[in-house]
Amino acid sequence: MARKAKGEKQELLLEAAGRCFLLHGYRRTSVDDVAREAGVAKGTVYLYFRSKEEIFRAVSAAIIGKYLEDAKRAAASPGTVEERLAAALEAKVLTVHLLKSGSAHGQELVDSAHTVSGDLYSASYGAFVKVLAKILQDARLSIPATEAAWMVFRAAMSTGFSPAPPPPGAAEVRRRLRALAGVLVRGLRAAKA
Repeated sequence: MARKAKGEKQELLLEAAGRCFLLHGYRRTSVDDVAREAGVAKGTVYLYFRSKEEIFRAVSAAIIGKYLEDAKRAAASPGTVEERLAAALEAKVLTVHLLKSGSAHGQELVDSAHTVSGDLYSASYGAFVKVLAKILQDARLSIPATEAAWMVFRAAMSTGFSPAPPPPGAAEVRRRLRALAGVLVRGLRAAKA
């Protein structure tokens, strides 16, 4: 029972930290802010995390875990290769896009994710590409599925960008991901013929 309560408290702290980072950005968020947002004493936060950096890494790990699980679910869902690929890409790219565009500190949070949690995100790319490759194996492509998956992943990361402000909304990013999945799968199939 104590283990469950400890897990619930840690989850409460991570949710509070996520809200603080979105509201204040990484640099302006303090451990005091997280404690206040969670409704606990600052010392309670230190029972679970040694520093703000450790809290941020834990929030990053939770985000990564969620998008990887969502991508795996998309890969296992019914539908065409293009539909499953688009859904898996949405799990990652749209999650990051919504976090970035949903905060006035979005770019700072992305930059902080690269510096504070960059190793976690880099490690997650291999796992994500494995999910994409599993989907692409069903497409009988002209190149190995893993190679194609890396190409798709890198191309998909640009779908949230726009040459001029404002950045595209979620519906536009979703449309771009679906179009990209269709074009790349058809192109990689045609190259074999």
